[in-house]
Amino acid sequence: MPDLLRIAIDRENPPFTAINEPTGEPAGFSVDLCRACLAETGETVEFIAADGPMTQSIWLASGRVHAVLDMTASVRRAQWVDFSTAYYVDELAAFALRDGPLWPGLQRVTAPLAVKSNSYAEEWLRRHYPRKLLLPVDDAERQLDVVSTARACAFITSLATGRELVAVHGPDTFRQVGQPFAPAGLTLGVARGEQLTLLRQFNRGLAELRTDGRYDALLGASALAQR
Repeated sequence: MPDLLRIAIDRENPPFTAINEPTGEPAGFSVDLCRACLAETGETVEFIAADGPMTQSIWLASGRVHAVLDMTASVRRAQWVDFSTAYYVDELAAFALRDGPLWPGLQRVTAPLAVKSNSYAEEWLRRHYPRKLLLPVDDAERQLDVVSTARACAFITSLATGRELVAVHGPDTFRQVGQPFAPAGLTLGVARGEQLTLLRQFNRGLAELRTDGRYDALLGASALAQR
């Protein structure tokens, strides 16, 4: 395992990963959890902020980073990625304008839906609703922007992230519509067949955190416990 572990995070995937604006440092539940899981390895962990899941995947494939955080395991991704044990299971959800049209439901909606490029939301929708119109964008702010400007009728993201984005950027502008769907387990991902020692160390650390109560403490101190 390398002495310096470079792990790519999505720079705007709250409350899991984000960049703390005053300090410029990586922050969020997944960052804190990853540090704790790997604390006993003795390796230095460097979190590198990427502009969304597409950039994270490119960096992993090119060898720029050793791993990526918050990658949802899927059959398609398993062709190129090995996954840790899931450290948090969320669901997908839709968010739209409060004063927008009545939400017809995911099965009936015909207007475009905004998703992050190469995200699990995009993958799931393309697999289960191949005829849906999707508008892939690079980051969370663009998701909010295309819905605000009526280029998309809603954005699809994880339930926790959507609620955090709405709370921070526009509680009077956006709302969750419909029920959550498609459980999504967040993992640490590495290139297939590589960095398997890192995955074992992470899984061992995660198991210890869950056993001794530190996982619950980290979760309780995060924004996840407040939504």
